[in-house]
Amino acid sequence: MKAFIRFAAIAALLGGSVQGGAQGLPGGPDPVEGHRLALSLCTPCHVVATDQELPPILDHPAPPFRTIAKRPDTTEASLKHFLLTTHSTMQPSFSMPNPGLADYQVNALVAYLMTLKNRP
Repeated sequence: MKAFIRFAAIAALLGGSVQGGAQGLPGGPDPVEGHRLALSLCTPCHVVATDQELPPILDHPAPPFRTIAKRPDTTEASLKHFLLTTHSTMQPSFSMPNPGLADYQVNALVAYLMTLKNRP
């Protein structure tokens, strides 16, 4: 039951953040903002950072952000494409729902993920 409530809260936050009035952030994508977004939106399914308060709720969690970042084919462009695409139509099929993020949120998340690419 706790997992469902947590997921519902994250879903409500995601919906609310997309509907908010922010059109973009001055100064370009901010990896710190991306880290904050990842912690508040992505933790039900992914390990996004070592400072994550709770583990993912899935029995078989999605790949950790560090693993995604370290893939040889991970680039800013590939991450943006993935986050802006309806995942159920991608090949191979993914079960991740389309997060419906605003452009500035995608850019911040991508900036954060790219900081993980060269970390040990």
